[in-house]
Amino acid sequence: MNLKSRVDVALNPDLDLHARARPIEFRVLGGGALDIATGVIHAEVAAVPVRVAMPFMKNRRVVLAAFGPFKVTIKPVKMTLKSSDVRAEGVIGGEEGIDANLHVLGKCHAEVNVAGESDVKSLKASFEGVFEE
Repeated sequence: MNLKSRVDVALNPDLDLHARARPIEFRVLGGGALDIATGVIHAEVAAVPVRVAMPFMKNRRVVLAAFGPFKVTIKPVKMTLKSSDVRAEGVIGGEEGIDANLHVLGKCHAEVNVAGESDVKSLKASFEGVFEE
């Protein structure tokens, strides 16, 4: 026995979306004063050993690694930003607020074809099983 089926689906959605928000007020303020001055800074570190304890060795503390030497030198550094000011205020959207419109048109079409083959005995058995439950 041959089984055939065909399904056609066609969709034409037409969607309208409207959104409105109240006016949005914003305010950004800032300011600052920065004054850094330094003289000579000199730092020096010799090698820094990293030791690990090993219980099965005679000398229980073994140097695993060593970091260094380190040296830091800062000559006179002068940085000046006495004062600065940033100020911004405003409103996004007028008295009516903010309006947004979205219009979507769609066109979809789907075709599904199903074909199958079965012998009569198995088809009969499947239908009997469905109706018995």
